[in-house]
Amino acid sequence: MIKQKVVIDQLGRKVEVDGDPQRLVSLVPSITELLAVGFGMEEQVVGVTDYCIHPASLLKNKVRLGGPKTIDVKKLQALAPQLVIASKEENTREQVLEMATFVPVYVADVKSKADAFEAMLAIGRLLRQEHQSQQLIAQIKSAFAALPKVEKRHSAAYLVWKEPFIAVGADTFVHDMLLSAGFSNVFASHHTQYPATSFNEIAALRPQYVLLSSEPYPFSDEHKNWFEERLPGVEIVLVDGEMFSWYGVRMAKAPAYFEEIWELAR
Repeated sequence: MIKQKVVIDQLGRKVEVDGDPQRLVSLVPSITELLAVGFGMEEQVVGVTDYCIHPASLLKNKVRLGGPKTIDVKKLQALAPQLVIASKEENTREQVLEMATFVPVYVADVKSKADAFEAMLAIGRLLRQEHQSQQLIAQIKSAFAALPKVEKRHSAAYLVWKEPFIAVGADTFVHDMLLSAGFSNVFASHHTQYPATSFNEIAALRPQYVLLSSEPYPFSDEHKNWFEERLPGVEIVLVDGEMFSWYGVRMAKAPAYFEEIWELAR
């Protein structure tokens, strides 16, 4: 008798799968990495987005289904997946609802490390990878616990886009990671998760640091120089966006990276 597994996703939806799904589609780059690297299930992953770049072997071995908000649903359906993993933030509600008519869809809504752990455990249960997810979570918690205690936070603006500039507000995973990295977020009081802003507003908030993320917009030395010319006395730092925004396997590497960033703040 095939055993059915049931979890509640982070939108409060019931997700039911029969047996152990062997054909998986991940529409979330960090979850794709979790499946392939953390759970050792790269072979079972049959479809991914254009932004699922880790591990590198995915670039040539898996069916690409488009960008997170432009998924080719018919192409996805043709893969006959047994489970799709999506994200409230990255994927559209309309496409999730369409996919849910023919395949179980787990939707993550990760705004903190605690949310990330919850999603990892739920996905682990669906895929009979509970032990692996528990081990990874323990490893991540241990790495964060080993971070030096922050005596004084440095204020920072974390930018993810240009034209217009878009910053990270509160109630986001990046905001939670900023706090772990020893920063306070000058955009924390904004009512939106990703407030559009301007150079004048950034300057008026007087951050000690402006952190320019490598993704989704690929800020470069050219942008760093532009800010340095206009904000004398403010540290402008190009940061690895994956370390601040990818939940899953990469979280275990983030604390060591944060210590490198923190060295600049001393």
